[in-house]
Amino acid sequence: MAADSHHTSSRHLLWVKTPGAAVDEKAIVAAAAPFEIDVKFTEPTEASTLIHGQRWVAVAVELSAEQPQEAIGRIRALHEQFPHLTLLAASADAGLETMRAALSAGAGDFVSLPLVPSEIHKALLRLSQARSPAVSSAGDVTTVFGARGGLGTTTLAVNLAVRTAAMTDDPVAIVDLDLQRGDVAAFLNLTPSQSLGAIAQTYSEVDEMFLEGIVTRHQSGVGVLPAPNDIEEADSLGREQIELAIQLLRSSYSYVYVDTPRTLTDATLVAFEQATHILLLTDLSIPGLRAGQRSIDLLGRLNIDLERVHVLLTELGKSGISVEDATSALGKKPMMMIPRDLAAACEAMNAGTPLNGRDSSLGAAVTTLVQRLTGRQEKAAGRPLLRRLFGFGRGADR
Repeated sequence: MAADSHHTSSRHLLWVKTPGAAVDEKAIVAAAAPFEIDVKFTEPTEASTLIHGQRWVAVAVELSAEQPQEAIGRIRALHEQFPHLTLLAASADAGLETMRAALSAGAGDFVSLPLVPSEIHKALLRLSQARSPAVSSAGDVTTVFGARGGLGTTTLAVNLAVRTAAMTDDPVAIVDLDLQRGDVAAFLNLTPSQSLGAIAQTYSEVDEMFLEGIVTRHQSGVGVLPAPNDIEEADSLGREQIELAIQLLRSSYSYVYVDTPRTLTDATLVAFEQATHILLLTDLSIPGLRAGQRSIDLLGRLNIDLERVHVLLTELGKSGISVEDATSALGKKPMMMIPRDLAAACEAMNAGTPLNGRDSSLGAAVTTLVQRLTGRQEKAAGRPLLRRLFGFGRGADR
């Protein structure tokens, strides 16, 4: 194998050489250097193994002048094996037929051989521009956590996201971190083809473009990043992938809501650390207040700023415990009461539709909570439907 580039970077380009050909490695390394991209050169037989071992900005495949179809078949095989991987084709034959064949096989760009430094520079520039959209600022992340089960955490998270989209002109997303039994997609009557699991399965660079490809759009305009369908995929997601997903979401969406599981997991801890607001949902019962107190104590031990923690109270039954008693027990004044409107919540859940627009006490409470979190008031009229459906990123709406 030929030598790699000598500078160190977190971005890498894999160049698959034609056997026996003398590619100008120095020219490729020099062209990639301004983009802080390291280049690794390899033979076709080693390409798949290397791709499995690292994430790549792109993989370039040379086409032999004598046997171009062999390399085109290699591009097609790599595209099928690594569908999210960006592939470049490099060929001495820049004819329209060869170019079409390479692009049809799965290549995202084409450069001519012998290599002209300015051409590979332009290809990397296009790649860099496509994968580095301008970001003006980070969005707010609101993590919703139930001190114990059965409090309606998912119902609240889903409806906060949909209501925020209806009340603002800003892009909104929700991510489901209940990796073992995520219900966000079901609550919104969605059958996603992609999920968070794609981040752990890919061997290409994970960025805003990649993330947008695995987000499912709800009719309200909310971008939904669902939990994996398979337990094996859920188990493959580590802390690093969860943190990256939330950071990428907040770079493209003004408001990101995070639904969390009943138990504390690594994913939940990441959601706490990344949150602008943490909504701690508990109830007016002795077990609920004890669980809420333990949760607040834990957040303090994790060095989470408790100013970011907002207690929401609900009432599962007539307990006789007052809000004043709850404040004393928790050591923190609740932000507001969330009604237990089971009829409205169950109707919405079973229909796969949010509460948005429903005349219910829970719907009214969600509207009030969105106003407090965003500082925005309910609009007299909704934003245009096309803008709500296709306002994918921050730049589209501002």
